[in-house]
Order: sequence, then structure tokens, then C-alpha cells
Amino acid sequence: MDQRKESILFDLKAGNQYTFRFWNYRFQVIRSYQVDMANHKSAEKRNRQAERRTEVNRGNRSRLRTEIKKLRALIDSGDHSEASKLLPGTLSLIDKSVQKGILHRNAAACHKSRLSGHVSELATSK
Repeated sequence: MDQRKESILFDLKAGNQYTFRFWNYRFQVIRSYQVDMANHKSAEKRNRQAERRTEVNRGNRSRLRTEIKKLRALIDSGDHSEASKLLPGTLSLIDKSVQKGILHRNAAACHKSRLSGHVSELATSK
């Protein structure tokens, strides 16, 4: 796990904006984004909520992509038994991603159909 240091810089050229920068332990900028400076307490709260939701969404999206990549790697290697074990969990994660708003339901249907088809092809190719 990389150690993150957060720096909040006030950008004078941009007026009412903060620039957030996240560094890793080598002080390389990992991520940088600008946020409008809130003028009301409710807007400050909404900014905090949006940042938390962004982190959660980023984690969920990353988890989904990782699972799909693992399954595709097993499909490419031709390992039917391991791919068939991983398939139900991946399809479940795709469905949960639709509920969380990470994927559109039609895109999820395409992913599920293609992955299921590739796994079933492995069974018939042996």
C-alpha cells in the first residue's frame, strides 16, 4: 500500500478553486484534481460526500475490472475448470455493479453473455 500525502494548494489564477494533489512515497503525483471552493456549509458537505463517493466508486470499478481480467486470463490459458469456478462470482459482481451504477445494464448483459460464451466454448473444445 502506498503512503499518500495530501497537499491542498490555493490556485490564485483560478479564483475560487482548490487543487488537490496525491503523492506516493517517491513524491510522484498520483492524481490531481481541482474543486470549486464552497461558499456555503451545505456545499462544503456535498463536496466531502462527492469525494467519498468517488473513492468508493473508483474501488468498485477497479474490483470489477480486476475480476473480469482474471477470468479472461483463465479463458485465454484454456483452463476450463478454474474459469468455470470463477465465472459465477464474476457474474454476481457484474450484477452488483449494475445495482451500484458502475455499469449500464445493457453493457453488463454483453459482458455476462460474452464471458459465459467463452467459458462454455472451453468445455466444448476439449
